[in-house]
Amino acid sequence: LKVRRLDTKTQEILKVASLLGYRFKGELVLKIAMNVLKSKNEAFDTTMPALEAQLKDAANAAFLSEIDCDGYYQFSHDKLQGAFRSLINATDLPKLHLVIGSELVSNSDEISMYHAAVHLNRSTLHMSDSTLEHVAL
Repeated sequence: LKVRRLDTKTQEILKVASLLGYRFKGELVLKIAMNVLKSKNEAFDTTMPALEAQLKDAANAAFLSEIDCDGYYQFSHDKLQGAFRSLINATDLPKLHLVIGSELVSNSDEISMYHAAVHLNRSTLHMSDSTLEHVAL
């Protein structure tokens, strides 16, 4: 698959994007990807300019289209979104949903709160009771 030929950092960014939906705000994806990449303790350049370059590279490679000047992107095809979603390890999904939901909570608009609740609920579906208690604290 052409998707697997992308470098690891770009794949990680697009995996996060795939969970946010077909259309997403680039800045939000990059903030979340920065947290995810830092938590993996790998030798990635996780500065915002470096991650922005990765997002632009994905657009140049026709995986994404930049759809307006406000920084919104969309996957070039829904099958691409699904392909990146399928690359996510099932054991990583709860943590990713938790990170996404937490980032969305920091936005104050009503739509972000709705999406935050959806991701936070999805994060808890796969957690044990002891993990849920820890997260609640």
